[in-house]
Amino acid sequence: MGMFDWVDYECTCDICKGKVTGFQTKDSDRLLALLSPFDIGNFYSVCNKCGCWVDIKRDGESFVKTTYSIKGWKKKVLKERKVKIRRKK
Repeated sequence: MGMFDWVDYECTCDICKGKVTGFQTKDSDRLLALLSPFDIGNFYSVCNKCGCWVDIKRDGESFVKTTYSIKGWKKKVLKERKVKIRRKK
């Protein structure tokens, strides 16, 4: 059994404009499956360029993207905004 599922999503970091990939979630069966962001409520990854944590939560029909700086156990919100996610064909 896996410890998370992958999420089929990528975006740009709001802080450094680097590419953020490798989103994961624990909102499902945790079988290392590839899920759509529309099937879950929360997913997250780390920016490969600056190391910021990117967390995306579903808010009804929209999504809220929050970018954090994490140092040790301290988490500081750097930016939070609503984002549009398009369904893949």
